[in-house]
Amino acid sequence: MCFTNDPGPRIAAILAPFQAVADEILVVADSRVPESDLRDYESVADRLVLYEYIPPVERPLAWAHRLCAGNWVFRIDGDEIASPDLVAALPVLCQERGALQFWTPRRWLFPDSRTWLDEPPWHPDYQVRLVRNDPAIPIFRGVGHTSAELRLPAKWLSEPLYHLDALVKPFASRLSQLKLTSMNPSCQGWLRTAAVDRTTSSICQSFIRMVDSEGFLILILGQLKPSFRLQGPG
Repeated sequence: MCFTNDPGPRIAAILAPFQAVADEILVVADSRVPESDLRDYESVADRLVLYEYIPPVERPLAWAHRLCAGNWVFRIDGDEIASPDLVAALPVLCQERGALQFWTPRRWLFPDSRTWLDEPPWHPDYQVRLVRNDPAIPIFRGVGHTSAELRLPAKWLSEPLYHLDALVKPFASRLSQLKLTSMNPSCQGWLRTAAVDRTTSSICQSFIRMVDSEGFLILILGQLKPSFRLQGPG
């Protein structure tokens, strides 16, 4: 399942590898998406469902999972790419009887698709994306910047997702989103999102440090020294 309002060509490229392994590809799209992008979604989806967007983004996750017909549901966002190893592993994982969910490492690509950030707050970043489709096991709260909650037994994978946010979204846009959600205690995801800014060739980045003071999150602009550990793909 892909839950998205992202550009159609990107979604078609992201979902194409799943056509060989998925029983069904469901795209749940923001109703504001242009018709041209919806046509691209339809080119790879078995089903396309529109919904009316009301914040937060995570509000309809439980509903969207209930639309899925399979015993397992794998979710990927419109700014992510599944590694070939992860796609290949899905059929075997879906035969698993000893787990309710699988947690997948997500790697933040930066400054281009050849490398990813290998230090906090971007790594480690595990996402629960493959879950058993059982409505008797509630796992979604619909709260901003949350995904499925931990339910045991669970397993952690080595096959990664790759996150495109720092490549496809301008820094100003990420910073604006962080400011809008800075009063939300669950906004650590936006800390990771906004902190990466490709400002110089030496990777001296604007860094947003979040400080908890009397229950409020205060944004302090600083500078990250060029100390990122950049890992190659893999």
